[in-house]
Amino acid sequence: MVMDKLLKNAANAEQLIVGLKQRLASLQAAIEQQRKDREKLEIAKLINENASLQSHIEKLKYDLECTRIQNGVKAIPLPKKVPTPSLPIPAEAAPIKSSNKEQKEQVREAESAKRTGKAEAAKENRKANEKDKVGKKKESASNEKDAGRPIDASRLDMRVGKIIHVERHPDANSLFVEKVNIGEEKPRTIVSGLVGHVALEELQDRMAIFMCNLKPVKMRGIFSEGMIMCATGPDQVNPLIPPEGSVIGDRVRLQGYTEEPDALLNPKKKIWEQIKPDMHVNADGIATYKGREFYIDGKGSCTSPNVRNCPIT
Repeated sequence: MVMDKLLKNAANAEQLIVGLKQRLASLQAAIEQQRKDREKLEIAKLINENASLQSHIEKLKYDLECTRIQNGVKAIPLPKKVPTPSLPIPAEAAPIKSSNKEQKEQVREAESAKRTGKAEAAKENRKANEKDKVGKKKESASNEKDAGRPIDASRLDMRVGKIIHVERHPDANSLFVEKVNIGEEKPRTIVSGLVGHVALEELQDRMAIFMCNLKPVKMRGIFSEGMIMCATGPDQVNPLIPPEGSVIGDRVRLQGYTEEPDALLNPKKKIWEQIKPDMHVNADGIATYKGREFYIDGKGSCTSPNVRNCPIT
C-alpha cells in the first residue's frame, strides 16, 4: 500500500515537473518574442531618426552653400580639357611616304581639334562674361537707386510662378532643378533643397511664390535664378501658397509698404540675411514680416496651411 502511494506521488511529481517545464518554456518564448519586438521597434525608431537627421543635414548643407555663395564665395569650375587624338603607330609594312602623309594629316586634325576646343571655350567665356556684366549693371543700378533705403522686406521682389518642369539635380542628391514660369519671356531655372521634404510629383505644375531679385548663383554646376519661398518647421518644409485667384506674375506686396522692390539685392550688403530672421508664418498660417502680412492686391494673403509658427526661408 505504501509503495503504491509512493509511486503515485512520484508520478504526480513527474507530471508537475513536466507542467512546470512547459510553463517555463512558454514564458521564455514569450520573453524572447517581447525582446525581439522591442528590438524591431527600436531599430525602426533609429531608422526614422537617422532619415530625419540625414534630411536635416542635407537641408543645412544646402543653406550653408547658399549662404557662402551669397556672401561672395565663388565656385570656380575647372577648365574642360579638350581631348587630343593620339597618333596611331604606322604599320611596319606601310611605305614610308604613306606613313609620313598619314601622320601629317593626323597632326593637322589634332591641331584643328585644339583650335575648335579653344574656340568653344572662348565662346563659353564670352557668354559668362556677358551674363556677369549684365548682372553687375543691374546691381550697380540697384545700388544707386536704393542708396540709404531702409532694409526691410519691401525690398524683396516676390512673385507668383508656376513650376512647369522639375527634376533631380544630376550632381546633388538633396537638390531639385525647376523650370519656373513667372511671366517673363522665358522660364527661370531655380535650384531648391526640397528633396526629402516635398515629393517631385507635388512640385510639378505647382503654383508657388518665388524670390526673383537674388543674384544668380551656381549650385553644383547649375545657375539658380531665384528661390522658392517655404515655411520651414522642425519636421516639415512646405512652399508658401498664393491666395486663390492668383495668376502667374502676380507681385507679392507687404502690408503697410508702398515702395517697389530692388532690381537686384546686393549680396555684399547681406540684405536678405538681415531680413530673413523677421519673416515668419504666424499661428493662423499667414506669411508675415514683423507681424505685417504678405498679400496680393485684391486676392488675399500668402499662406502655409500645414506648417505654422515657423520661419520662412
